[in-house]
Amino acid sequence: PRPGDQSGASSHRRGPHLDQLAPDALRAIASDSTLVVRTGEAFDYGYLQFNLFVGNTDTPHAVLSDTAVRRALTLATDRRVIARAVYDTFAVAGSGPYVQRQFGAPASTARDGVDTSVANAMLDAAGWRRGADGRRARGGVPLRLSVLIPSSATPRITIAEILQEQWRAIGVELQLDLLEPASMGERMQRRDFE
Repeated sequence: PRPGDQSGASSHRRGPHLDQLAPDALRAIASDSTLVVRTGEAFDYGYLQFNLFVGNTDTPHAVLSDTAVRRALTLATDRRVIARAVYDTFAVAGSGPYVQRQFGAPASTARDGVDTSVANAMLDAAGWRRGADGRRARGGVPLRLSVLIPSSATPRITIAEILQEQWRAIGVELQLDLLEPASMGERMQRRDFE
């Protein structure tokens, strides 16, 4: 039931309801003929945040302060594949920090632009060259980044694993740092992340 709804029912639904369920849970519930699954649009969205600086300083990050590198990473990220793999048909890849339902949002939230050949060319031009093992480095420093993930958030872990594979295809190594939510919150507050 929603907060304040003491009956466990809303005016337009009968019986108790849950507002958010994972796709696996929805499939399990849908297989029970005594239950009804109804879906609707939500205002939730997710994103990957780049820290353009070293920690909480004014020192530019050696990799992420470069617009060309960030653009290459974006071009190598197939958000449609991620959304489908993690949320099945219950989510769409957006084109910005808004949802399709939001007033003023563009008519199409599907953003084209995955192009690993352009991403590779941009990284080459930025001096990040592939070695014999396929990984990129510049001046002997590997192109390696890390992403913080709450260990309790299975969908975010899956997203990061897919992202790891997509970026590996352009020679970028992505380390997954699984943290307890409290530790992750502290690191985010200190801006101790990439």
